[in-house]
Amino acid sequence: MLSSSGLPSLRFLLHFSSELCKIGMKIFGKHIFPRQVVLFASGLLFLASTTYDVHRSIKNNETPPSEEQIKALEDYIRSVRRS
Repeated sequence: MLSSSGLPSLRFLLHFSSELCKIGMKIFGKHIFPRQVVLFASGLLFLASTTYDVHRSIKNNETPPSEEQIKALEDYIRSVRRS
């Protein structure tokens, strides 16, 4: 079922994916569907990215603010109080 370009045809891929969704697979003796695998992988990716983001935020906040940052914050507070 290859097309002229040597790649599988769209019709074959659609048929194969629909059959795979019907069949599923067995992992640890339990019947698992591909959607469950995708959902689990998405959850792991979300958890990993959130954990990394929190780690970066903590790491970046460990360094004290520079004198320029403190001066800029003080200038901003003064300008807000004037308004």
